[in-house]
Amino acid sequence: MNKPIDDISYAVAQKIRIGILKQEQQNSATSNASQPRILCMVYTHEGAHKTYLQAVVDTWAMQCDGFIAASDVTDPHLGAVKLNFTGAESYDNMWQKIQAMWMYAYEHYLNDFDYFHICGDDAFVLPNNLRRYLMGEQVTNFLNGKLDVLSKINGRAKRWKNDKSRPLLLGFPTHKMKN
Repeated sequence: MNKPIDDISYAVAQKIRIGILKQEQQNSATSNASQPRILCMVYTHEGAHKTYLQAVVDTWAMQCDGFIAASDVTDPHLGAVKLNFTGAESYDNMWQKIQAMWMYAYEHYLNDFDYFHICGDDAFVLPNNLRRYLMGEQVTNFLNGKLDVLSKINGRAKRWKNDKSRPLLLGFPTHKMKN
């Protein structure tokens, strides 16, 4: 009978496994109260439920503190909620759907989570890495009122310099490229 892997590869895999288990134990020993709670939100549509959305649910969604998928139909098994928005269900009308997602999160989850992450059903997110980033120096500086280079370029951001209750939006808008 053949072994699936040789002894050296097995030993390496075991070391990795033990390292992962130790890291998980350290993470669970850390107070969950000190870690930011993240609501992950995905925009999708019914045609992607069995493929893209199912893959999200089976992989990274379970690492979020909460998860919803904004769709054109409700499917409780996948966390999909039908959200109404102005305009057609199309890529060119994505902003309307995202705006509806923000409104839904505001109305239902504002006080339950510290951060809200929105992406498409074709994205792969590492929520634990996102959580570590949110606990890191850059975000801490933002929360304490420091403005970064991009904020300083935007003249309107000056009003937030001393206002620590300002909204914290991480990321930046992109523009659709024309061929």
